[in-house]
Formats: sequence, structure tokens, C-alpha cells
Amino acid sequence: MKCPQCPNGNLAPDEVEGIAVDRCGDCKGIWIGEEGLRMAKDEADENLVWFDLDLWKDKTHFSVLGESLSCPSCESRLHRVRYASPAAPELGVDIDYCRECRAVWLGEGELSAIVRSMEDEVARMSSADLLRASLSEAALILNGPEPLALEWRDLKRVLQLMKGRFFLEHPTLERLIQEFPKGTPFQ
Repeated sequence: MKCPQCPNGNLAPDEVEGIAVDRCGDCKGIWIGEEGLRMAKDEADENLVWFDLDLWKDKTHFSVLGESLSCPSCESRLHRVRYASPAAPELGVDIDYCRECRAVWLGEGELSAIVRSMEDEVARMSSADLLRASLSEAALILNGPEPLALEWRDLKRVLQLMKGRFFLEHPTLERLIQEFPKGTPFQ
């Protein structure tokens, strides 16, 4: 396949975070399927496994900027999409998405930038925000698109984040719980 960015670049098989991609030897950009992008994000930061990167689901995170490059697989026009957390729009990243192939073109460093933006958004969440996210994850255990084990993993991760955030917000309560004698329900 030809690189959508470089006039003379070719894409060759490679791996990012253990996920198969096609990489341009010239510009170092990567062509990755939508599912591969989710898996690479999960591998880059295990605390983000529950945090979905859905290109069209949440309009507060994504905006379509228009058409850009040509798809290296089907040659249709890629749609330039800006991924940005509403809490940190300055960390936004422009990615190019093919609706036909359901794949993404990421320039060098853009996967890392997406992960940093998501990490920043999670870091800004309160324990109440994480509680709401855990309730959504709990509902997905019953009717989510992923297998039960993966949905359970996602719920477990967000609950761990919520616990940590709760004690950061309430250090006195954490200290009191730690002072309980061993063998009580709180230890």
C-alpha cells in the first residue's frame, strides 16, 4: 500500500504496542484498524481499558474537520477528525479515518498524543464521575458488545480508579479506615 501522507512512501507491516499495523518508512505514520487502535490504546495504558475510543459516538470528544488524504486500502477520501477531551482541548489530535475500511491514519506520535489526552481526561475526573462510569460499565456486563470477561475487566479497572480517586479526595477517611484493627470489614 502507498502512504497517504508521503508521495513516494510505502507502508510495510510493523507492530505498535504488540498490535499489527502498516507503517510508512519515510514519515513513520501508521495505518491501523479501528479495533487495533482500541487495542493499542489499551496496551499503552491499562487504566484506559474501560475508556472507549469511539470515533463517532461522543460528539463532545470528536469533531469532523472535512476530508483529507486518500485511503491507502480503498482510495476513498479519509475524514479528518479531531479527538480532544472537552476538559483539555489543547491536547487535541487530528486523525484521518476511513469510513469504508474502518481504519485510521495516525502520523508519528499521534497514538501517544491520543493516550495522553485520554489520561488527562481520566485524571480530571472526580470520584463521582468515576462512579457514573462504573455504573455504565456494570450495565455493559449484561449487554455490552465485548465478551463478559472483558466487560468485567473494564468494570474492575474503573472501580479501582474510583477507589483511588475517592481516597485522594477524602484523605482523612482513608486514614481512619487504615486505623481500623485488622480483621474488620474495612481491612
